[in-house]
Amino acid sequence: MEREEVLLKIAQLISNNDSDVIIEVEECIDDIQKYVATHLEEYEDRSMTLEDDSEEDLQWLGMVNCLIRNNYVYETDDNVQITEFGWELKNLCGFKEYGLSLDSKFLDVDYGVDRYDINEDDEDVFDYDEEEDFIEDDNIIGWCKYLDNKWADENVCIGMININSDSYIIFPIDCDVLEELEDLADSIDRHISSVY
Repeated sequence: MEREEVLLKIAQLISNNDSDVIIEVEECIDDIQKYVATHLEEYEDRSMTLEDDSEEDLQWLGMVNCLIRNNYVYETDDNVQITEFGWELKNLCGFKEYGLSLDSKFLDVDYGVDRYDINEDDEDVFDYDEEEDFIEDDNIIGWCKYLDNKWADENVCIGMININSDSYIIFPIDCDVLEELEDLADSIDRHISSVY
C-alpha cells in the first residue's frame, strides 16, 4: 500500500469514514503546499514549515490536525487535570459512537479533594468508595490504563498517535482496529499505539 493510501486508511479508521475528514486528508495529500498555506497557523504553532520539514511529516501532521479539528482525537499533555481530560474525552465522536461512559471522578470538579485526608465532617460532601474509585497512577497514563480496563468488555481502548512531541494525541478505538492502525502506521515509519 502506498504511503498516501495508508494515511487515508488511518483517517478512515479513526473517523469511521467521516467524509469531511477524508476529503480534507485527500486535499492534504494532493497538494501539501496549498494545504499548509491554508492551515499555516496550525503548522506555525508546531514550528513546522514547507522549507524545513518533509512532505511526509507535513502530511502526517495535517491528518492529525484534521482529526483534532473534527473531534476524533484529543491533544493534551502531562499537566491536564482529570476533569478536563474526562470532559474532552467524553466529547470525542468515538466516545459517543462506542456508547462509552466515565466514572464521576473524570467529570466532577470536586474530585480534586485530597481523598486520603477527609475528616468525618466531609464524608457527606465527598463520598469516596476506595475499591471502585482508586486509580493507581494519578496521571494520564494511569487514567488511560484505568479506562482500558473499564472498557475491556466492550473491546475498546485508548489509542495514541505520536507526532514526536510531548503531547498525547488520544482517541477511543476498538482494540482490534488499534492493532490494524499500529500496523498501518509502522508501514510508513510512524507510530500509533496504546498510551502505555
